[in-house]
Amino acid sequence: RIAKGARKMKEITYYEMLEMARLGAGVMQPRSVEMGLQYKIPIHVRSTFTKKTGTIIREDYTMEEKNFEIRGVAHDDKVAKIAVLGVPNTPGVAHAIFSSLSDANISVDMIVQSIRNAEKNITDMVFTVASSDLFEAKKVVDGVATKLKAIAVLVEEDVAKVSIVGASMLGNPGIASRMFGALSGAGVNIDIISTSEISISCLIKGTELVTAVNAIHDEFFPRNKDAE
Repeated sequence: RIAKGARKMKEITYYEMLEMARLGAGVMQPRSVEMGLQYKIPIHVRSTFTKKTGTIIREDYTMEEKNFEIRGVAHDDKVAKIAVLGVPNTPGVAHAIFSSLSDANISVDMIVQSIRNAEKNITDMVFTVASSDLFEAKKVVDGVATKLKAIAVLVEEDVAKVSIVGASMLGNPGIASRMFGALSGAGVNIDIISTSEISISCLIKGTELVTAVNAIHDEFFPRNKDAE
């Protein structure tokens, strides 16, 4: 929907589709894919307005499809960042913050902890939540931050997450480097990085989302200029 010249994948695995859905791709309901995975039933995703072949979601893909280093680029602009600044760098601090959020039924996605002052042994805890959970999450974190004697709790709403997904990344060194290089070349700064076995995600400014998606897409799925 954002990338110019985006192409249709003939096949994708259940796990890759589930990861794409988790990272913001609004193609399939995760529960539908989970049912297909459980009973090993291939799922054909296609338009109801045409007889053209769509994308097959299955356990594995053919040798032809294995040539792709990643399967797709996903994005999510319905996220927000919360930073708890200047908390003690001691055991139990992370648990205090995230258990309180869990008790409030708030899911946390990307997490990074960085030393703020080594001499004073204090650190910053930064993480993301869904935009719809931001108001409640801020209230919960404010309460915990007071108990921890944090310096401040900051919120940033103009952020977005861009991700690449692909089971083949495990056997292809340099995928992360290429993603970061594409973002750098487009002038997009990375705030937070998180990874799973089959995905890499970066938190960036929300205003740079379109630029980031196109830069990454062009890196891994270069457009045929002659065909345009």
